Amino acid sequence: MPNDDGVFLVMDAGTDAGYEAARSLLAAGHRVAATSRHVGQLSRIMHGYSASRVLAIAADSSDDSQVARLMGCVERRFGQAVTSVIHGLAAAP
Repeated sequence: MPNDDGVFLVMDAGTDAGYEAARSLLAAGHRVAATSRHVGQLSRIMHGYSASRVLAIAADSSDDSQVARLMGCVERRFGQAVTSVIHGLAAAP
């Protein structure tokens, strides 16, 4: 069941922790924007979910201009700004 309470942004979703966070949020019905430096890492996150629930964008989370463009893309796609940010590297050892 969709959960439209907000939009979660998972940065560095190509990491194992980022992947798990994104997939858990999607499974709970949330809308998720996922980023990674390499688009190939994002395809496994998107698999099985509608484009209305997930947005995958290749971006470097350490580049402020790319992050600013990313935020604009998320707002255009989902009609609202990011409400929560999760960094995939935060849970990494």
